[in-house]
Amino acid sequence: MRTRKRIATAVLATGIVAAVPAAAQAHHVAGGAAQCSLVGNIPTITASASFQSFADYNKPIGGRLDVDGAAVETIRGFTFSGQTGTWHSAPHSVTAGAHHVHGTFTWPKQNGQNGSFDADVNCPTPRTTPPPPPPKPSPSPSPAPPSSPPPSSTPPAAAPPAPPAPPTQNAVLGGGSQSAPCVPKKLGRYSITVTPKHQKHGLVTFHLHGRDIKNVRWFIDTRRAGLSGKSWEWTRRGGRDYSIYLWVRDRWGKHLWGRHTIEARFTVKNSCGKARAVRVTRLYFNHDPLPNDPIFAHPGQ
Repeated sequence: MRTRKRIATAVLATGIVAAVPAAAQAHHVAGGAAQCSLVGNIPTITASASFQSFADYNKPIGGRLDVDGAAVETIRGFTFSGQTGTWHSAPHSVTAGAHHVHGTFTWPKQNGQNGSFDADVNCPTPRTTPPPPPPKPSPSPSPAPPSSPPPSSTPPAAAPPAPPAPPTQNAVLGGGSQSAPCVPKKLGRYSITVTPKHQKHGLVTFHLHGRDIKNVRWFIDTRRAGLSGKSWEWTRRGGRDYSIYLWVRDRWGKHLWGRHTIEARFTVKNSCGKARAVRVTRLYFNHDPLPNDPIFAHPGQ
């Protein structure tokens, strides 16, 4: 009887492990982004967040958008058709310089799934508006033609010449010219994908997508990764691809199995040649627990 009880316990534990990964991939915030540009010559931040694997009973979505730790927007009743959708914020005026953007979202039956994102932006300095040019002086009226004077009268004096018009703001002075400050174009989107998908054991590779990426650094659960020089992890394509085995406890933690945050931090030069820091995150579930992990424990053993 004791042998049958152990067999039944092992089968039940295996069933539980197989069911958890599918639920962990459901209804989560897959990523977010923020941009800052001049709108009406005022630095303005806009943000967005992407939602994946949402059923109708996980809607509507609520939340809050913070800039530098202060709430700037409250989200109520956001919804979309289908399982995937994107939320876009309203524009928010800020000062020039660096700002940190944080979005937090909640929904029915969230069950601990990821509901936030972070992004850093560097807002441009407003352009300097040139002063209006001074009004031009009114031209002097032409003198009326004099009547024919008597032969002994003195001829009238000539009218004084009009003063020259002042130079305009765009006139070339000393061989140079004034130009407006550079306004950077909006940056593209950046994301992380993984191959092969739904891997439960062995090697996975995370790919960073986007343009003009430099100085890539990888993190797993906020711990730096990719620099060990070991055969169980490495990077390629200038750091854009990061490969790691799922059984490496130095990266995934003692028990391996569970939800982990994969993050890439890098720099991007905008169209004005100024570098700015960007980071992108992805939530990933490791299916590879150790055989003696506590998740296999059962009171019937």
